[in-house]
Amino acid sequence: MYKGESKVSPEKLEKVRKIFNETSNIYDAPEVIRDFWMRMAEEKVPHLFSQNLSWYGFHHAPFSTDTENADVIMYGVGYDLNSSQEMGDTRHAPMYLRFASKYIPPVHGEWEMAPFEMCNVIDRGDIDKFSMDYNQSLEWDMKHALEWSKNGALPLRIGGDHEIFGGTMVTANMLADKYFPGQSMGAIMFDGHSDCFLPNDVGGYIDTDWVNGGGIPRAIYNGWVDPEKVFQFGMRGFGIDSPAGQYAADKFGINIIRPLDLEKNGCQYYVDMIRERVGQSPMVMTCDLDCLDPTQGGGITQRDGFGLTFREVQQISRSMKGLNLLAADICEYAPSHDNNARSTAYSVSALIFEYMCMLVDTKVRLNDGKYNQTKWDLNLSTSATYPGEIFLDRWKKDMKK
Repeated sequence: MYKGESKVSPEKLEKVRKIFNETSNIYDAPEVIRDFWMRMAEEKVPHLFSQNLSWYGFHHAPFSTDTENADVIMYGVGYDLNSSQEMGDTRHAPMYLRFASKYIPPVHGEWEMAPFEMCNVIDRGDIDKFSMDYNQSLEWDMKHALEWSKNGALPLRIGGDHEIFGGTMVTANMLADKYFPGQSMGAIMFDGHSDCFLPNDVGGYIDTDWVNGGGIPRAIYNGWVDPEKVFQFGMRGFGIDSPAGQYAADKFGINIIRPLDLEKNGCQYYVDMIRERVGQSPMVMTCDLDCLDPTQGGGITQRDGFGLTFREVQQISRSMKGLNLLAADICEYAPSHDNNARSTAYSVSALIFEYMCMLVDTKVRLNDGKYNQTKWDLNLSTSATYPGEIFLDRWKKDMKK
């Protein structure tokens, strides 16, 4: 094999060869990430290089019904009764997004997080449709959402269309009462429209308190959410935005940030604004993917031009890192509108992962800094090797020190 001669100084060559021979990206990772890889090697649960992914849930989380002991719960809510146009099979979006999410090894190097080492994170499956009746479907969703989080588990809900925000909001309020009694909530909303439908707008259309597009004004009306701590990103300012709530949002005093505002002021300007205004208030975050510009992949339901980019959504969402995010949802992914490379699905699944990490970050603080590891009781692995297994003896000795 051809090697050639070194063209760097002997001192530099000695240094880089020492790194090459002695460094491990597994064992020399931040401690919580190292411990996760080593525990997975010991328990023979593969999260890197494995092709056998069918038995995992969202982002490799174990499927489980044990919501009582869970810290964070992910699940699908494939409801689609209130998408106003071109649904694009959003009913089956959770299934497609689970598939895409499994290609991301579940560690966050930038944030030095291994969420499954820090919290008991489970995938509870999907809430099945109860009927073709809108109100019955909402009640069925809320019944499960409240039951699964009654012991304090923080939910990450994957739609479906944006009607699922009703279940997210009532669960967030229940958790706020548990962990932050008496404090009003704030909200981060990504949407192509202000979603402030009022009874005068939807009367006779759908008889419910939680119509798709009416969740935030209902929460404000109930006194759960302070409108001054609500930030809406992505509203276009034309077309359906006006009848979908633009004027009500203005009157409530909601902070409306359009795509051109982000272009002018930059994401960090609004990240700083959010963090200053909400402080340690309990928060809910909802991402309707029609906030995005169609050029971002096209796999969304209501597609309007001049929207946000995935990078902008990511940067604004990260404002919740270190704050009290109690519940989140991502909705309106439309599998049949996605391109052949499934580029929208992979971008959405990356967003799901960061939302999961932020919920884990909150839950660790609510657990007084204590870790509660995720367990894979059902292990269907057939992998031949597990990253880090050559360091197991060393790791066990180091853990005893």
